Amino acid sequence: MATIKDVAKEAGVSIATVSAVINNTRFVAKPTRRRVLDAVEKLGYQPNRMARALKKKKSQMIAHILPSVMNPFFPAALKGVEDAAFAAGYSVLVCNTEASPERIQRYTDLLLETQVDGVVITSPGLRSIHEMVETLQRNKIPMVVLSGPRSLQNVDRVLVDDVQCGYLAARHLLETGHERIGFIQVRRSTTSKHRLQGVCEALQEMGTAVPDLVLEAENFTEQEGYNLGLNFAEQKPTITGLVASNDMLAVGFSEALHDAGLGIPQHVSLVGIDNTMAASLRPRLSSVAIPAYDMGQEALRRLLARMDGSQTGAPLTTTLNPAIVKGHSVIPVAVHPVPQRHA
Repeated sequence: MATIKDVAKEAGVSIATVSAVINNTRFVAKPTRRRVLDAVEKLGYQPNRMARALKKKKSQMIAHILPSVMNPFFPAALKGVEDAAFAAGYSVLVCNTEASPERIQRYTDLLLETQVDGVVITSPGLRSIHEMVETLQRNKIPMVVLSGPRSLQNVDRVLVDDVQCGYLAARHLLETGHERIGFIQVRRSTTSKHRLQGVCEALQEMGTAVPDLVLEAENFTEQEGYNLGLNFAEQKPTITGLVASNDMLAVGFSEALHDAGLGIPQHVSLVGIDNTMAASLRPRLSSVAIPAYDMGQEALRRLLARMDGSQTGAPLTTTLNPAIVKGHSVIPVAVHPVPQRHA
């Protein structure tokens, strides 16, 4: 592997001149710069990023902490972060934690070792995430929360209005005549709690305080939705419309009903939230669209402003609005057969 010394020898210049050309730290005459760049290309020289970061205390690298790359919302947000970072001259280190404290600790160590310039955090509010934030703050590394834990109130945050997400989903059902409405929530999830609040607000406008049925999942996965769907098909509760906390739960729920000989929307109308997997369901899922890409772009803009010092002062929270995207998984309540309770 070629070294900076090899490049200097090939170009017939000093190591300091090679460094100046590569890092663009001072003026170098055009012919000399050309010789250095030709030598770099000929020898295939790759600057040592970590060594440069240690020397300059700037790595031109940003980390994005994600709980999973399997949920389509997170790659969409990451795309927004990465596009904005690339335009600003930064690379993005993706840290897929799987919500594992061991992984989170290992990534914390890595971020310190590589001296990342900033961090975007998209994660549940785990204790290990709070510990990561405390460690990064002690090392003066700027951060921004992107659709992450609301408990992290001492850093900038870019969120979606989750109460409005639930409200729009429930309104879509109510506007088509549904009154017996259920909700799939996720245990210990603040996001799910806020979306349930929005469902309740929509129901209150119609004179009903709470959903007729609340199903509880352990997490936002398709498998959890499938498990709940099988139980739903067996019990046949008397509801005609259902809101799922996210699309993955909705898709799993729909698959389970299909396997049990039931269907969406023939037996129950269904609305998801995220609008990420809606097109993969047949009939196409009605879902509340979250501007994940725009949120990623906004989060990176906020982070850059903290990194370059153009934004100072108290942490700021930006909340983006969702929008309902109507599919074919909701039909008027009059079309639904009225399920009978088991005796």
